Amino acid sequence: MFETAWHGVSTSVQGTSHVRSGQPCQDASALRRIGARGDIVVMALSDGDGSARHADLGAGIVVRNWMESFTSLLEDCPDPGERLREFERDDALSLWERIRRESQNEAAAYETGVGEFSATLLGAVLT
Repeated sequence: MFETAWHGVSTSVQGTSHVRSGQPCQDASALRRIGARGDIVVMALSDGDGSARHADLGAGIVVRNWMESFTSLLEDCPDPGERLREFERDDALSLWERIRRESQNEAAAYETGVGEFSATLLGAVLT
C-alpha cells in the first residue's frame, strides 16, 4: 500500500513597504489533508493586490472559499479522483461566484467597492 507523506509549512511576513505605509500583511494560505486516510491534500495560496485597501481580507476570502469548496466536495467522497475528473467549468464558475458574492458582502459592510478586496489565487488538490 502506498503511504502518503505530505507535509506543509507556510508563513506570511509583512513586507517592508507595507510596514512603512502601515498596510497589513496581504497573504493568506492553507493546507489540509482530508479523506479517510488523509491522502487528499487541498491547498491554497493568495496574495492580496497591494493597491487594494482591503487586500488582506480579500486574500482570506479567496483561500477560505477554495478550502471549504474542495473539502466539502471530497471529504467523504468514495472516489475523489473521479469527482475531480467530473469538475467542470460550471463548477469553477460557481466557486468564483461564491467568492465574488462574499467579497461584495464585505465591500458593502466596509462601504467600498469590491475591487478593494482584490487578490490572486493559486490552488491545488492532490490525490
